[in-house]
Amino acid sequence: MWCGRTIAATLAVHLALAAGCASVAPPPQDLPAEVLAALERRGLGPDALLVIDNLVRHGPPPPRATPGVVLELFARPLEALDAAAMFRRAVPQSLARLAGKGSQARPFDELLEAYLAQVSTARELLRGAVTPFDEEALLRQLDEGLPRQGTMLAVAGALDAAKLRRASQLFIAATAAFAQQLHQATDWPSEGKTLEAGLLRVVIGTRGNDVHELAPARGGQVSVLIDPGGDDEYRGSDLALTPA
Repeated sequence: MWCGRTIAATLAVHLALAAGCASVAPPPQDLPAEVLAALERRGLGPDALLVIDNLVRHGPPPPRATPGVVLELFARPLEALDAAAMFRRAVPQSLARLAGKGSQARPFDELLEAYLAQVSTARELLRGAVTPFDEEALLRQLDEGLPRQGTMLAVAGALDAAKLRRASQLFIAATAAFAQQLHQATDWPSEGKTLEAGLLRVVIGTRGNDVHELAPARGGQVSVLIDPGGDDEYRGSDLALTPA
């Protein structure tokens, strides 16, 4: 997830995860009826599910960066029970196809070079999508729990949602394609290493048992972790490991 200049999430490109994706089970057919019956037992009708939607519609406007699907679900909350449908809407197709494999074997260094070139385009879009905000204050508040409302409004005000969405889509598509191609990569590095490429920090692990220290990204940097196997250990204070 791209969060302005603070890219809090670390994307781990781990081949074991790319080997298969678990299917999302549909909700029980009678669950909506059970929800409505539970409301009726408490003397409430189906309108009780629309309290938040009513507040959003008639109160102060939601933050500018609020995803449209969130507002839709406030108006039709029972649709959120269909996890499979929500997954299809929320997850880009490039990630949904992550379990596939590349069609041609290529050297690792060649794949990495092509990937870095693609990410540079997303990086330029990201720079144009965000104006400065106090990212250190945001990280401090995330360490304590949920950020304060004023901080979140400042972050939302600093974002150009359309440009940010485009940058995120390009980055995700390039990373998913890279992960697919790694299935058949040749000439893997024999030792782990870290590469700094502008806003991108690439950590390359080994087939052995590695220990990866992950810290929150700052200054808009994106961390990509590539590890081909082993019984690895992930440490640190990054939100990918310790969500607020």
